[in-house]
Amino acid sequence: MKKLEEFTPQLYLSDYGILHRGIDGYSIVHTEEEWKTPEKIERRIERIWEKEKRRAEREGRELWSEPGSMLRVRNMYSYDRRLVFVTQTTNYKQYAGTRGLKELYSPDDSHYAWNRANPLAANLLLSVDGYLLFGLRSNRLIFDGGKIGAVSGSVDPSKDIADGNISVEKTVRREFEEEIKMKPRFKELKPFVVQYNPVDSDSHLEFWFLGYTDLTKQEIERDFKKNEFDSLVFLKMDQLKEEFNRLENMFTAQDGLIIRYLIDSGEIYHI
Repeated sequence: MKKLEEFTPQLYLSDYGILHRGIDGYSIVHTEEEWKTPEKIERRIERIWEKEKRRAEREGRELWSEPGSMLRVRNMYSYDRRLVFVTQTTNYKQYAGTRGLKELYSPDDSHYAWNRANPLAANLLLSVDGYLLFGLRSNRLIFDGGKIGAVSGSVDPSKDIADGNISVEKTVRREFEEEIKMKPRFKELKPFVVQYNPVDSDSHLEFWFLGYTDLTKQEIERDFKKNEFDSLVFLKMDQLKEEFNRLENMFTAQDGLIIRYLIDSGEIYHI
């Protein structure tokens, strides 16, 4: 097995959008207030939402919007390998309407992404019998339809609760059940990295978790049912570079970056 020091030391985390790694834990300080958008941004949101609705109807794709159904990151801090997210609520309509805006600090410099919904997403790198699990996203989805991506979804502050606190692990479990249509049977689920896409202004924060399961590849293939994924994609970990190079153009932008990070850093040998 290769060691990390055998790889090039010139690894710039910003090239992969990695904001934090080596995470021992996290906490979420939720204000329970809805994001109040500035007036000129509100007009943009309404204009884009109407446009996206027409597009979805024309292409037979799906949109959804539930007030307060997404967790907006107002600020993020790191203390001794622990992350603290300061959050409020937003929704898919606000997210769709502020994608593509360059991040700006608030006028009083109290928080970043002042002009964007900036929702927190939970993503899963699942290790199954020597493979990493991904899926081919359905063409009916309005964003990234027809692309390969990980099990992922936005943290929902109304649903993803454990012991009275917002739980990103709960998001990961819920999304696995919704997208793969089976219980994940995790043996272990732990924080990995927090990422954004450094070349795509449509991106938002993605909190990646490493998961290990009692499920076998055969069980997942047998019991999988189409929903947000049309089919499953398994990448063999000891041949990750070759398999990813073959499919790279089919991956979503941020998923592609995280796989490239696994390869270039040698982290794949520690999963």
